[in-house]
Amino acid sequence: MERKPIHVLVAPLDWGLGHATRCIPIVRMLLERGCRVSIASCGQPLQLLKEEFPELTFFELASYQPKYVVRGSLIRSLLAQIPKFNNAIWKEKRQVKQLIREHRIDAIISDNRYGCRDRSVKSIFITHQLSILLASRFGWLAGIANHMNRWMINRFDHCWIPDLPGNVLSGELSKTQNEKCRIVGILSRFEKREVSNHDKKKWKVLAVVSGPEPQRSLFETILRNQLIQVNEPALIVKGLPGDSMITQTNQYLHEVNHLNATQLQTALESAEFVICRSGYSSVMDLAILGQQNCVMVPTPGQPEQEYLAYKLNGEGLVFSIVQNEFDLKKAMQEVISRKGFYLSPSQPLLHEAIDDLLNSLRHG
Repeated sequence: MERKPIHVLVAPLDWGLGHATRCIPIVRMLLERGCRVSIASCGQPLQLLKEEFPELTFFELASYQPKYVVRGSLIRSLLAQIPKFNNAIWKEKRQVKQLIREHRIDAIISDNRYGCRDRSVKSIFITHQLSILLASRFGWLAGIANHMNRWMINRFDHCWIPDLPGNVLSGELSKTQNEKCRIVGILSRFEKREVSNHDKKKWKVLAVVSGPEPQRSLFETILRNQLIQVNEPALIVKGLPGDSMITQTNQYLHEVNHLNATQLQTALESAEFVICRSGYSSVMDLAILGQQNCVMVPTPGQPEQEYLAYKLNGEGLVFSIVQNEFDLKKAMQEVISRKGFYLSPSQPLLHEAIDDLLNSLRHG
């Protein structure tokens, strides 16, 4: 009798696109191993994954719908939204239980969705942020936040950390002694490849805009106003899934709402300078490509991005600058003295983690 394929539900968080993009290699590997894969999320992350895997089954989950402020304290704003986040977690937990029952799901891989787990199936949590960073004036909350974070992660069967041994990219964010946690390598939608001289340096500057509103739009406006003055071929990728038609703002500046994984990798490989947020998924994408001349601008008020930008700048890999002081000409001058990403991330860690998961399901 032929065995039914293992059915895995992959569920990325809907805060920005990074949680969705780093699930792409996981989905690919599961499909390569003959698994049936369904995807559950909402908003732009769900749309992005529909474009990458149009043949799969998709489910809509509750949205966390974080609201970010232009001015004032981001932490204070997020604290006020905790009841809403808790409600979303309870909703997605009920939704997942129903999906398991109706679609006979065998395992869940949740990227930072705390409610996407169930005792009846193997449940995996993906995060690089085992230590939550808060602004210094909210330091008294760090202990409480980290205790809750660890408690919620421990309710999963395993936690996968997207990084290399030694926590080389995430640093203090992911260091842990928790036996449930496992390093699974760099999770990127890209794969390193040889680039011909013909394909190199199509763009003087490639700017990738991402993250929550209103900061995404503010950053886009800052970049456009300064790139218009460069008089060299430049491309702004707005991070808005949907339309992939490139338009011209003037003779040199081009803009596009969204590029799929293949298109974006080609654009990155053909750019002399890259400007982007210091979100962890962006860091992994650039690392796996061995990208040079990277300028990182952390999203204002996000301590995790600020930490990563400071860390990578201090290690001489990138040049980082805060958004309200962004100066394109200065950044292009400073970044050429940085060594860029030079890691060799081709390790079988993710393959091994997925194989262990599938073997435990087959023989458990």
